[in-house]
Amino acid sequence: MVDGLAHAEPIPHFCDLLDEKYLWSEEYDEDKDLTRYKGGPFPAELFYSFYHYSHTVLVHHQDAIQLLSNSNSKIGIKAKTLYTLVHKNE
Repeated sequence: MVDGLAHAEPIPHFCDLLDEKYLWSEEYDEDKDLTRYKGGPFPAELFYSFYHYSHTVLVHHQDAIQLLSNSNSKIGIKAKTLYTLVHKNE
C-alpha cells in the first residue's frame, strides 16, 4: 500500500542508513536535539528508507518467518502475526 503513495526515494543501499550524517551524536546536546525536531528529525529519504529496507528484509526472509510460525512458542506466535501482516495486502 505504501508503495502506491508519493514518497522520497530510498537511500541507495541498506548500509547507508548507518552513514555518519544520519547518526546522532553520542554526546547529548539539548539545543541541537530541539533544533533537529523542529525541522523534522529525519530527512524524507531516510524516513522512507526505514520502511523500504524493513519490508525488503521481511520479504527476503519470509520462508524462515513462515517456518518459525509453525511453532506454538512465543516466537512462533509472533512470527505468525508478522507473516500475516507482511502478506495482508496480497
